[in-house]
Parts: sequence; structure tokens; C-alpha cells
Amino acid sequence: MADLEDRDPKRLKRGWLGLQVHTGPPMRVQFKDIWLRRPR
Repeated sequence: MADLEDRDPKRLKRGWLGLQVHTGPPMRVQFKDIWLRRPR
């Protein structure tokens, strides 16, 4: 897991969410119950 705060005023404030999978042998990847929350 990684946590990043992008404070660049030119950053995109809306858009796509990317989920990363590292290379390796063939595998099945599933994501479930992903939640996004606003920063405090």
C-alpha cells in the first residue's frame, strides 16, 4: 500500500483511478469493495 498527498496546484482533481499489478507469472487479479474517502 502507498499513501500520497499531491499538493501540486496543477494536479488533476478528478479522473481515473489506476490499480497497479506487478509483472510476474500468469495470475488472476481481483479487486473488491474499494472505498475512496476525502482527505481529512
